[in-house]
Amino acid sequence: MVDPLDSGVGTSIEKLRQVTRCGRHRLRPPHLGGSRAYYVSFNNVRLGTLIGQGFRSCVTAWHVKKPQVVVMHGAATDNNATLFAQGYDAVIQPFFKTGKWTDVTRR
Repeated sequence: MVDPLDSGVGTSIEKLRQVTRCGRHRLRPPHLGGSRAYYVSFNNVRLGTLIGQGFRSCVTAWHVKKPQVVVMHGAATDNNATLFAQGYDAVIQPFFKTGKWTDVTRR
């Protein structure tokens, strides 16, 4: 088993013949459109939902009356960050829409 350190090494592995390639949780070149036979990951949206639920639980447990929240979505080019954001946004956005929480990132 070989695990590429970066996309350059991954590209070199992609060029090997008679090797079964398997992408793992971090989807990036050469995995995007690469020649892997398998892709192994976890449910990134579900993980993001759990992050949002955990944050909501902390706000409640700490009795924060008017939370001012910085939302960091990560790079748009990072597939994992995008999927995590889908999950936690589903949990936290309703609090911003009702005015119970303030998203200070959007000021």
